[in-house]
Order: sequence, then C-alpha cells, then structure tokens
Amino acid sequence: MKRTLITVITVFAFFSFVHRLPAPIQEESPTPKPKAVAKKKTDDEGKAKSQTQTKSKESPFAQFVGVWTGSTSGRLIFDNGLDTGTSPSTTTLTISSDGTIQGVQYRLKGSVSSDGHALIWPIQYSDSNGTARGQASLRLTGPKTGLYKFDIIMTLNVGGRGVMDGSGTLTKQ
Repeated sequence: MKRTLITVITVFAFFSFVHRLPAPIQEESPTPKPKAVAKKKTDDEGKAKSQTQTKSKESPFAQFVGVWTGSTSGRLIFDNGLDTGTSPSTTTLTISSDGTIQGVQYRLKGSVSSDGHALIWPIQYSDSNGTARGQASLRLTGPKTGLYKFDIIMTLNVGGRGVMDGSGTLTKQ
C-alpha cells in the first residue's frame, strides 16, 4: 500500500508542476471592405475587353499561319573540301495553326520563340543517301514578311559529312 501511495503522489506531483500550453493563436480577420458599386460599362469598354480576350485565346502560331514563299540561297560544304557555292532556290512553307510546318521534304512541328517573333523547328531527315539534322526558323520582319534561315548537318551513307546553311526572305501569301 505504501508503494501505491508513493506512486500516486509522484504522478500527482508530476502533473501539478507541468506548465500548461498557451492558448491557440488566432489571427484577427480584417473587417471586410464594403463592396464597390459596379459602374455600367460603356460599349467601347465592352468591345475593348472582348477584343483582349479574343487575342489571349488566339493560337501562338496565328501570325505565322499561311503559305510563305520566296527566294533563298544556300551553300553546302563537305568535310573533304567540296564546296557547292551559293545556289539560289525558291522556298515554300505551309504553316498550320497547330505549328506544323510543311516543307518540300518534311512535315515537322515548330515552336514559337520566347519573344513571340520567330517560329523554330528541328529538321531530321533520312533516306537511302544518308541523314540530315539541324534547325530552321522563320523570324518575322513585318506583318507579312520573314527571314527564313536553316543550318543542317548531313551525313552521307557513302562516307563523308557536310554542312548546309542558307537564308532568304519569305512573304506570306
């Protein structure tokens, strides 16, 4: 019994000296601001807002969509020193609203540059002669004009590598 009494007193003493936790912290919520009286929108304000909403929903490729054509020139230099020199050609690109670029030998998906003024796409091509990989771009210089550039590395199946690059101005039809 003595042992039980000592245990009870010890537990009681232990709990009597324990400090209580502080009350939970509650933030006072600010008094709500009175609602402003809505003013009636004029027709001009409504039109401006709807035009802004339409533009924000527009595809990032919208300014590039269409058929672009123009004169370009390119050069092919092989690792054995063979240089084709600069040769002119006509380039036509068809760009759809989802950013697909259709060229003569490819159909690829592009992306818009961070400034929104260039469409950039990778080029990967393979046939019985070899492979080609690189990048092309169309940078807007006006509402219906753009600078087309390409840089491609070619690997031929018969051996050898070449670098092809070129540029030109394309016009939206």
